Amino acid sequence: MLSKSAFIKTISGSLIAVALGLSGCADLKSLKFAGIEKLSLQPVSLASSDLKAEILVYNPNKRKIYVERWNADIIINGRQLASHNSDSSFILAALDTLRYPLSLSVSNIGLLGGALDFVGGKRQYRIKGNARAGTRALKINMPFDETGELKF
Repeated sequence: MLSKSAFIKTISGSLIAVALGLSGCADLKSLKFAGIEKLSLQPVSLASSDLKAEILVYNPNKRKIYVERWNADIIINGRQLASHNSDSSFILAALDTLRYPLSLSVSNIGLLGGALDFVGGKRQYRIKGNARAGTRALKINMPFDETGELKF
């Protein structure tokens, strides 16, 4: 059994470690989705198509970020095209952009109503979701909601 002073030292040390860990994540900025490139749609069957793209993810922090998992809704011209949940982890270097390859199966029925969204010109996109990311030891939820223009 711990003496009273040993117990107080143990608790104090634990609280200091937790406070230091939390303060390390307190100054983290949320990841930025800097764009979608190389978008292609390949029919697979009458019911579905494969949507392939590269998502540009920017780390605005002065330290590398460990991304544990993330999820996102991809919306084009106000129409939700797909949702993505990823458990694949990756590391983003400080103040750097990563090209994340994305491959999704989308319903052709959902595409029929928005088929003109993919024909020529520029279209608005929105990608919104949440990333579980942070330092090596402590991860936090980093929500994101970015918009931009796609060129077809």
